[in-house]
Amino acid sequence: MKLNLTSVIAVGAWAAVGVCAANADILNFQAELKAAPPGSAAATHERGEVNALLDTDRRLLDYTVRYSGVSGPVNAGFASSSGAAVVVAPASHNGEPIHGVATLTDAQIADLTAGRWVFDIRSSATPQAELKGQVRRVSDF
Repeated sequence: MKLNLTSVIAVGAWAAVGVCAANADILNFQAELKAAPPGSAAATHERGEVNALLDTDRRLLDYTVRYSGVSGPVNAGFASSSGAAVVVAPASHNGEPIHGVATLTDAQIADLTAGRWVFDIRSSATPQAELKGQVRRVSDF
């Protein structure tokens, strides 16, 4: 079988693309949002979940939040375990899902993958946090 130079170059380029794509990781994170503080009167009907994908090559966090039972318009976001805001999510009304994409720093990625992030939802009735959950890595793609 004869191989010409064009075939060899094409196969080499295809292999290089495959190697580069193999280095990018997509990490999956989730959080179960529960009433904060636990045991509050609203704890029976307030709930939510966060699903997020982190593209480590591009350092992009793509997340969606679904919630219910919250009293009024909300502000939400990811915070470090110290309570400092890391990523502020777009505002939401009437239980509408929240979706956002954020570019993270290397330090933020390190904290996220180490399990040092929480997600919380706040309303005017509960400025401290109405729903809160630990963000955990669940699987990789």
